[in-house]
Amino acid sequence: MLDYQKPAENIFALSKLPVLDLDWGNSTASVNKLCIKPRSVPVSVWIVGIIDTLWLFNPRSGEPEARISVGVAPLADHALMVARNVLCDFSRPVSTSTKSLFHVNASKWTSTQVHGERANQNQEFEKVYDARNKFATKHKMPRLAPEELKKGDLVLMEAQISRYNTKKDRDGKVRTKTNKADMVEYKVSFDLVAVSLLEVGPKVTEDAAAELDSDDEEMQALFVFGFSIYVTSSPSPFLLDVIELQRLLNMNFVSYWSSPLGVFQSRVAPSPIGPSKFGSLRRLTQQFEFCFCSCVDDYLPSLTRPPLCLMSAVTESVSVAALPERSDDSAGLTPFQEMISLFQGLDIFEEGGAHSKQLLDHRRFVLFPLRATKVWHWYKEAEHGFWTAESVVGPIAYEPNKESRSIAGCVAAAAMFLSPISTLHTASSSISSAVDLPEARSFLGLHSAQAAISSETLEYFL
Repeated sequence: MLDYQKPAENIFALSKLPVLDLDWGNSTASVNKLCIKPRSVPVSVWIVGIIDTLWLFNPRSGEPEARISVGVAPLADHALMVARNVLCDFSRPVSTSTKSLFHVNASKWTSTQVHGERANQNQEFEKVYDARNKFATKHKMPRLAPEELKKGDLVLMEAQISRYNTKKDRDGKVRTKTNKADMVEYKVSFDLVAVSLLEVGPKVTEDAAAELDSDDEEMQALFVFGFSIYVTSSPSPFLLDVIELQRLLNMNFVSYWSSPLGVFQSRVAPSPIGPSKFGSLRRLTQQFEFCFCSCVDDYLPSLTRPPLCLMSAVTESVSVAALPERSDDSAGLTPFQEMISLFQGLDIFEEGGAHSKQLLDHRRFVLFPLRATKVWHWYKEAEHGFWTAESVVGPIAYEPNKESRSIAGCVAAAAMFLSPISTLHTASSSISSAVDLPEARSFLGLHSAQAAISSETLEYFL
């Protein structure tokens, strides 16, 4: 679905939309719709993602709204870039807005004139389908009531792209009904066509929210984002599962899904805590062994442009966890064996431990190892700097018996380590939207550190 395209029927996934071939239609029905040149059939866009905003009913009366909207956070970051380019480039005048785009919003007018009635009536949105078992043609999928859609649900949203007039008349009013000939100033929007439910998001529990609220005084404002490291001889890469991540953040997630780009898109429960207090957590890397945490205050104030690939990997309140000391059971183990050993029988998420102050140090990024005790000691050895090639690639690539390791194995370990760095660098250059959050400047510190690691590692092997 993320890469679906059927040009014969003018259907494209948002990330596959042929933007250069789009133009406004030349027929009466399509004059205000984007079409694929030279045809005049409106293009249909598929957006697969998580419902981020939902406005279908009046919260007080429960009646359908005259203008409904659904906002979806796409699973692919590239889809956001395409959406932003379409909204900006096809507007007249061309929009130069640098506002960040975190979801694609599609809307629809539901108000219609009913025979015999003077006032218009708002109709309930009916094109909601159940695709949890199988996504198929609409007549083969059961219908759902629109109130069954919830924030956090994974959906496929279908939309068309239209324009609306923004030019004012002499009396200061905007004419909504125009044709191509006199459409001079206009903006672009996504028109909601249908929503297919692919998976229901996790339920929000009030107990988790109440527990979070009671511990608020002990919480500190941190940024959290992920990074991936693979171990060459491990039977399988270490993965941080959702339950551990949820415990680490001491929050209740509304949704979490893996993206083909290796990305988590998640949202913290907005109620009853309130979105202004806890915000959202997005774009965590899909596979990672560690979390990097950094306090916001006073961190590299001169850095103002963070890597765009991490532009919204933000969460406001994170409970700091204590890290275990070196275990006596690790005596006699090789660094590799100790590294792949899991924490067992230890509550590493208990607050107030010996390393809490170090985790709260806002002057530098902090490595938070979730499972491997050895990694924490590697970090402690280099805590005044960042990771070096010797402290990262060395222990990963070598066991004490160096003769059992070849140069090829060492290079393979380095390649595995550098692969996520290359991915982040590539992703940062593929997202054009700017970052509005001034606090996000600290992300550039990680970006710079990764570049330094890459340079040191290459020197290590030369």
